[in-house]
Amino acid sequence: MKIFQVITIAMLGLFIISCNQSAKQESEEQLLWEQVMAVHDEVMPKMSEINQISRDLRTKLEGMDSTLVDQREQMMVGIRALEQADEGMMTWMAEIEPLDELREDKTHEQIMAYLQEEQQKVAKVKEDMLTSIEEGKKLLGDGM
Repeated sequence: MKIFQVITIAMLGLFIISCNQSAKQESEEQLLWEQVMAVHDEVMPKMSEINQISRDLRTKLEGMDSTLVDQREQMMVGIRALEQADEGMMTWMAEIEPLDELREDKTHEQIMAYLQEEQQKVAKVKEDMLTSIEEGKKLLGDGM
């Protein structure tokens, strides 16, 4: 009888430890997911700014003297950078897997590795967006 009690207590202890570990892992995953999404939420509103600057650059480009080859090329490079930044965000949003879906078939380690990779990707998207906006504003303000 005593052996049965010891085994039962040991099994219960392992179960409790396992549950605590699982909750800790889910908490770590949730925190990293929120960090990734915070970057997204920070720069997503800038999509409209990207589109506005791109439209303004196109308008300015249309009105430029065709002999200003270098300035026109700079404008086109700026427009392409804005478009690529926009596309980068759209692609990233379309490809990221929701946390709930990740938990269906991935281990904690796989989820954490995936989210760390996504954190790097969204940081690159942010950098591309902010850089293209800054460069676009400079082109608009140059008086070209």
